[in-house]
Amino acid sequence: MNPLNSARHPRRARARLAGTVAAALAAALLLAPAAPATAADTGQRRPYLVQLAENPVASYTGGVAGIAATRPKAGTRLARTAAGVQPYRRHLSERRTDVLAAAGIPRKRATVTFDTVFNGFAATLTPAEVRRLKGTPGVARVHENATVQARTNHSPRMLGLAGPDGVWQQRFGGARDAGAGTVIGVIDTGFWPESASFGAMPEPRPDQAAVDAKWKGTCDTGTTGPVTCNNKVIGARWYDTGRRSAVAGEYASPRDAGGHGTHTASTAAGLPGVPVTVDGQNFGTVPGIAPGARLAIYKSLWRTAGGGSTGDTIDTVHAIEDAVRDGVDVISMSIGFGYAGLGATDTALYHASTAGVFVAAAAGNDGPLENTVENAWPWMTTVAASSLDTEAARVVRLGNGVQVSGGGTGTAAVAGTRLVTGEAAGLPDTDATACAPGTLDRERVSGAVLACRFDDKRTAVLAGRAVQEAGGAGILLYNIPQVALTDAVRTPIPSVHLDRASWNKVNEYLTATPDATATIAAGAERSQRAPEVSWFSGAGPWNRGGGGLLKPDITAPGQNILAAVSPVAQPHGNVDYAHLSGTSMATPHIAGLAALVRAQHPGWSPSAVKSALMTTAGGTDNEGKPMQATVRGEPVPGGFYSMVKGPATPFHLGAGEVQPRRTFDPGLVYETEPADWVKFTCGLGFTLQADREACGRTGSIEAAQLNYPSISLGDVYGTRTVTRTVTNVAATTSTYTAKVNPPAGWRGTVQPATLTLAPGERASFTVELARTDGPFGAYSFGDLTWSDNAGHTVRSPIVLRGQNLKGPANVHSTAATGTQALPVTSGFAGTLTAKLVGFSGGTDRAFTVEGVNPDFDPDAAGTPGVPDVPASARTTVTVPEGNRDAEVRVDYAGLPAGEQIDLIGYDAEGRVHARTWGRNGMSLSEPGEYTVLAVRSAAAPGRENARVDGTLRFRTMGPNTPNDERAELSPASFEVRNGQTVEPVLRWTGLTPGRTYTGYVQFSDGTRVLHETEVLIEP
Repeated sequence: MNPLNSARHPRRARARLAGTVAAALAAALLLAPAAPATAADTGQRRPYLVQLAENPVASYTGGVAGIAATRPKAGTRLARTAAGVQPYRRHLSERRTDVLAAAGIPRKRATVTFDTVFNGFAATLTPAEVRRLKGTPGVARVHENATVQARTNHSPRMLGLAGPDGVWQQRFGGARDAGAGTVIGVIDTGFWPESASFGAMPEPRPDQAAVDAKWKGTCDTGTTGPVTCNNKVIGARWYDTGRRSAVAGEYASPRDAGGHGTHTASTAAGLPGVPVTVDGQNFGTVPGIAPGARLAIYKSLWRTAGGGSTGDTIDTVHAIEDAVRDGVDVISMSIGFGYAGLGATDTALYHASTAGVFVAAAAGNDGPLENTVENAWPWMTTVAASSLDTEAARVVRLGNGVQVSGGGTGTAAVAGTRLVTGEAAGLPDTDATACAPGTLDRERVSGAVLACRFDDKRTAVLAGRAVQEAGGAGILLYNIPQVALTDAVRTPIPSVHLDRASWNKVNEYLTATPDATATIAAGAERSQRAPEVSWFSGAGPWNRGGGGLLKPDITAPGQNILAAVSPVAQPHGNVDYAHLSGTSMATPHIAGLAALVRAQHPGWSPSAVKSALMTTAGGTDNEGKPMQATVRGEPVPGGFYSMVKGPATPFHLGAGEVQPRRTFDPGLVYETEPADWVKFTCGLGFTLQADREACGRTGSIEAAQLNYPSISLGDVYGTRTVTRTVTNVAATTSTYTAKVNPPAGWRGTVQPATLTLAPGERASFTVELARTDGPFGAYSFGDLTWSDNAGHTVRSPIVLRGQNLKGPANVHSTAATGTQALPVTSGFAGTLTAKLVGFSGGTDRAFTVEGVNPDFDPDAAGTPGVPDVPASARTTVTVPEGNRDAEVRVDYAGLPAGEQIDLIGYDAEGRVHARTWGRNGMSLSEPGEYTVLAVRSAAAPGRENARVDGTLRFRTMGPNTPNDERAELSPASFEVRNGQTVEPVLRWTGLTPGRTYTGYVQFSDGTRVLHETEVLIEP
């Protein structure tokens, strides 16, 4: 997958962009996993992560005789020198040895061992060895290594960090010491050590003692392209399980060949006061968010031949392990993992958070469609991307006087000259709309500005070179409908990246003017309405927990971010700084801000820092209006959708755009303990503990009941109540008053409505949210705010979705006589009806066959029609309209062992509609009349010439299937209140053993069906 290039269209249409937008913008990377390869059972070895059944050091709470607990207490960091750490590490090492021996795997095959945030080892294994390990006591899971692929300033001023009244000056005495004493670990593609953003900081450093006390890392300089560290980049490591350093242009060292890691690291903590010029255009200085923080680089991603970057989950887990052991305070990880489950990396990050490390992770670049957010587990701070209030832009003046502007940098300009499209300037029999190399006619291009279709940043750079080589003077890049960005594209000639609206103006002029001309001005910064959630940013709701956890958490600048890059990286090569876009770029903003907060509040837990960021965030832009987002518009040709502006919801921006000025003094915070995360995952059917029985001991909680700084309820049936606990982190006692701003059609109540808290004191409260006349099935948005007289405003977004009826999904029983209550909760007030529909065990049809026909092919006749077949019997069945299910099955209980009857169903035109072999039932999916042939394809030994008398069972399920009178549902109706639970009872008696009975219970409000419960009785 790629950065800014995914999902401008339904998921089913994504494959259509594989060679265009899906290959796009490899410079604006977020890293996401490709599907892991599947090992055939041939003995071929593949790399795996083997997770063992005890907690790692970061989460060990005791239980091994003679070894003290090592999990840090709330608000503290993992102490590597604590009494139990080394003994427990030895214990885990012994258990690894035992497991390997029990599975018959040589110890040397465990190429990497883990014990801090992941208990286990990496090894290359055959399929047989994997099977043995999975059955070995002490092994919890075996994770196949997955490949992760790359997909991917002005921020400090916009965020209120820079300037005499900014956070740096007011809280740290200046940019130089902002974040001093903290270490940010960046897990990415490495760094370019010669960049001015990573130069040495002036000595002496006032925070040196604090850094020395925590930092235990190293600078592994590497073998090719070796790096150097200093007092800014104090550590560097690299990981190469996949032997990717052999790719042309890569380095066997922490040196960054792709540019992505350099960009994210310098965004998080690049030095202040570094002047930046791109193509002669002066952009002033480009500091990082925490310019006084130290950096530790963990290179686990590698450049590919196509200009992207890939890596291995083994290396990512290894990097997390080392970062925590080295002593980082914050992890910045612009890597996405698109699987829906709980992976090895998620587990490692949980243990990292338990160890006291704050984790910032990218929300993904598959927006703006719903359910596209990644890295959504609650121990991560999930970061969405937004735009800046300025843009690197160029103005285009058309020959008719109309002016448009778009992304562009550089001081070179183009005087008035011919304007033509790539299509019009193409060679015969070529598609030159994107101005690809080899498609342009030099005579038509010479001296002109070409308008070329923008597919992705890489191909746009190639187009710029092609236009230059053909003698062109400049290039206008226009978006295909599902792309909404205007990122500056650095080409060897002046280029302007136009949005769709600007291109429409240009195209209208071109169509009406045979001799069209255009002028391109030099680059300049243009003010714009901002922030706006970026079109590519991964959006909620998260598809886990029934809408009980709001993700993403927060929004930060991630579009057109200027920061350091590697001069060898493509497509922006030969420059030291470049504009990139992606949630990858937003993530280090939050990582840097977390470092600033931890520098001021070193005792705060990761969840307290997250809460401070979220509850002080804002939702308005620089015009004082609600923030906007790019959302899906109307369908356009090709199966795609256009992109339009619309109101940003919490599913786009989480709690809102980060506001650093308020973050350091939030007043109240919502803290979450690691034990709560365990219960949360258990409630979703996962376990963070390697022990599969852990959930039985710890219990579980609903997702919505996690003590989180947001409230999200995706399944409100009338009324729901959630509980939250806040801690006063201010220096004085304050009385807070609650105000609920529920969505229209909802009512909210807080108990108690006031809280008086001394410093450090905690208190709990409940929020009751009741639907009055809000819509069913649609999400609505509001907020809860706690305010005091000291200026604190603690805001939590509220997300609600009302449902009209909650009931059981199915009823299953093996009793011939029984009863089953069906509790249903109403989300409305009125009359609720309950009706048993289509409950039947089917009807029987006797058949007789003689002889055996093992080779019958129902399609051999070649023409429609039901053939006369030896050793067969036929019957006709009718599937009624409105049917849900229909099946024909042979009753093998009445046949001798070894008999096999194959079934073929022919429709009214004599075509084969369905077929089955052996003891399977045959499904008939469409209403209509069918001829069913029962062909005896095998006989019991010695009975080949004997006659067989059997039974076919025909069963349908639907409104036209009569109910078996031996079953009833009562009562048939209820008068219900909003939120009331009632229990109709299903009773059945004397059903025939060996027969399958199916049907469903239909619940209605008199005008529409609200819910259905499937019924399956198998006496």
